[in-house]
Amino acid sequence: VFYSGAVLPHAKPEQVVRMGIARTFQQIRVCKTLTVRENLLLACSKEYDNWWDCFRPRCERVLNDSVDKMLKTIGLEHLSESKASELSYGQSKLVEIARTLLTDAEVILLDEPASGINLTLLLTIEQLIFDLKKQGKTIFVIEHNLPFLMKISDEIVAMNEGKFLCQGTPEAVQQNPQLLAAYLGDVTPPSPLLSQEGEQSVNI
Repeated sequence: VFYSGAVLPHAKPEQVVRMGIARTFQQIRVCKTLTVRENLLLACSKEYDNWWDCFRPRCERVLNDSVDKMLKTIGLEHLSESKASELSYGQSKLVEIARTLLTDAEVILLDEPASGINLTLLLTIEQLIFDLKKQGKTIFVIEHNLPFLMKISDEIVAMNEGKFLCQGTPEAVQQNPQLLAAYLGDVTPPSPLLSQEGEQSVNI
């Protein structure tokens, strides 16, 4: 894997983040013993993480301002001092995504951001992604919720049992016969992949 002319496979996680790549995980990895604010502060310290920065009074104010803005964006400002262990699954997922965004990475990898959350939180995540796209960020999403994926994506790569299946715009992919046959059985386009009714459990 190459990024900005450098090879990534042997880079340490902190080096990858410094290069401008950040990610979330399928299994939530918030620090449960810390507060929501403390979890977010962990991520946005990149600009002030030299040991001597602890002597710069401005640092704490700038970092807390960044966290306050992010808390408002994700709608969790009322939980800023709550322990992460007290959050719901969906709220924890929002904190993890927010923590990733606070690194100010140019490339953001989201693993199953829509899984296991309610519609309200899903809409918040959708808006976060749309805002990131407007900022020129590059976003890679692995996701099983096809209506969500079709809504947010510019291009989709579908795989079946680890093998490449098809690639294209959401409009093209949802009409692809191979994709329909693999995941929905023998159906005739147009497909119901964009349907918002009932369960959304098609795998991609």
